[in-house]
Amino acid sequence: VVLIMNIFTVLASASTVKKGASLNESIRFVRAIDIMTKYTDADFEADKTVTRAEFAGVLADIIEYKGSTGISKVCAMTDVAAESEYAEDIALVTNLKYMNGNGAGEFYPDRVVTVSEAIKTVVSMTGFDIYANKVGGYPTGYLVTADQLGVLKHVDTSGDLTLTKLVQILYNLRNVYIMEPGLYTTDGEITYFLDHGGNAERFMHKYFGVSYFEGL
Repeated sequence: VVLIMNIFTVLASASTVKKGASLNESIRFVRAIDIMTKYTDADFEADKTVTRAEFAGVLADIIEYKGSTGISKVCAMTDVAAESEYAEDIALVTNLKYMNGNGAGEFYPDRVVTVSEAIKTVVSMTGFDIYANKVGGYPTGYLVTADQLGVLKHVDTSGDLTLTKLVQILYNLRNVYIMEPGLYTTDGEITYFLDHGGNAERFMHKYFGVSYFEGL
């Protein structure tokens, strides 16, 4: 049993991007795992911003990599047309609570995502909400948690999410541990991470079946 405040020194060192890792390396990585393949080199060169609908599409690709999740793909958002190419993706991520509407049935699919919003979502996908909420909640606690996990390496956290920021975040996630139910417990105000002999699963293995190893 390891105190969660201390485990981050291990997690961060295991998940950082190699110094000087290029944007091209990050792009090759996400394409190799069959994510964001619709975007061209010209899109990345223009560093286009990412809308909420587009972000939902990327998340859905990650969630569904191994096949159907059994989650409903009927979109209940009133501002998302049934024929939209992102309708099922938005249904999936909202039903899983990774993204939300405004509480009145609207999703704002064409609105640009901020980096803080994207980080909140990916931290939730790693299961570290429990820690992020203890260190300040949204947005600060999630940014702190993401930084300690190594997710923010080479990422400018200000402003809107762009394609280059998104591929770097996804690249950084490749070796981050997943906080699964049963891997933590609480004792009053203290949260403990249970590593079960080093068997905690990593993000790339959970979503893509990929194991990542550092070379000598």
